[in-house]
Amino acid sequence: MEYNGAPCFHPDTYVMTEIGNKKIKDIVRMKNPPKIFSFNLKENTLQLKQVLDTSEHKSEKNTIEIEYDGGSLIVTEDHKIWSVTRNLYIEASELQEGEEVLAN
Repeated sequence: MEYNGAPCFHPDTYVMTEIGNKKIKDIVRMKNPPKIFSFNLKENTLQLKQVLDTSEHKSEKNTIEIEYDGGSLIVTEDHKIWSVTRNLYIEASELQEGEEVLAN
């Protein structure tokens, strides 16, 4: 599949779902994927959301590993990450060491 330019997670990234933690690549391949947990910043709550769209493709973009207490994420450098420190979404490539991020 051709890369569509969208920011991406690495396929081995785990996501919290209504049936436990699952790798993104496994969710993408499911006929009826489970709902995933998503943080609602306006309401400051964790909510279950239906997966609306997925894609599988090789990316030509550089990836970045973001390590945090309890795990890590591998994303393309332009993937938006919520910076608690700055109180806004920023591209992964703009994160500074020690910056607090929201990863659920």
